[in-house]
Amino acid sequence: MIQKSILIGKQCALLSFIIGTFLFMIFFLEQSMLLLKTGIIYILVSFFINAFVLIHLIYLAIFNPKERIDLVLTCGILLLNIPIVIGYIYLLSISLFPTKY
Repeated sequence: MIQKSILIGKQCALLSFIIGTFLFMIFFLEQSMLLLKTGIIYILVSFFINAFVLIHLIYLAIFNPKERIDLVLTCGILLLNIPIVIGYIYLLSISLFPTKY
């Protein structure tokens, strides 16, 4: 069960990254507000899914010391998506609200 949870965590992180990056790139090509709304909804949905998986992995890491390193590494992989999302939001804000100096 633990190995399956680790695999699900890695797959969840990878799919979140791929889908989010795809939506981000398509938005820059199309500049569609529908895609922007879709992206915001996607961020919220993926946040809750990833948070659930992360909490589950942390729970397993607490009670399974033999697998703790693999579980914590998988948690780290999941958490890597956070700075990526922040970077995407920053680039979108620059694109949507340019400032003049």
